[in-house]
Amino acid sequence: MAAALLATSAYGNILVNGSFETPIIPVGTFSSFGVGSTGITGWTVTGTSGSIALVNDQFVCCGINYNAADGHQSVDLTGTDDNGGSKGVSQTVILVPGVYMLTYAVGNYSDPNGGGSPFPSTIEVYLDNVLAQTSTNTNNTTGQVNWENFSLTFGTPGGPVSIELRGQGTASADNYTGLDGVNLDASPIPEPASFFAFGGGLLAIAAKLRKRK
Repeated sequence: MAAALLATSAYGNILVNGSFETPIIPVGTFSSFGVGSTGITGWTVTGTSGSIALVNDQFVCCGINYNAADGHQSVDLTGTDDNGGSKGVSQTVILVPGVYMLTYAVGNYSDPNGGGSPFPSTIEVYLDNVLAQTSTNTNNTTGQVNWENFSLTFGTPGGPVSIELRGQGTASADNYTGLDGVNLDASPIPEPASFFAFGGGLLAIAAKLRKRK
């Protein structure tokens, strides 16, 4: 019964454009999107000011290869501002009651020229504007982006859920925080202790079923 209640009608990634493959950026280039923009398919750029960048995996600058974690494009949450300001991307999805897993890759590098690095890349995940997780990639690979995968399991009673991934630079000169491969899917039922509550609280289905018995 619990498994049936936790099932979702969605297959594969529930999010739209989780690998940031559209719009298509010309090979070897990048394109900027300002705060408030909906130009990246499925996403809204968040923050107070500035821009983020959509980067093709063949883009090379200053001795750095901006390879992607998934597909041919990724996002640099510092954009052309090249600073540690708080900017991100958000998407709202309609979910059925259940438990879900969000996975994503955080990119970091070390500038061979010494400028704007090395700093760790940190991304905060917000669910309905509530901080749910902070993920930091400290691997400063020289000359290319190093990607580290993270995951977050959470429950919802159903309805619209806002998911935001927000870059948090460690210094004003931090000029790269990569994001790619954002995936949301139904999760296997976790142990009760691992349930994550947000908003109005987690739907504790198993406990409710026991009470009804």
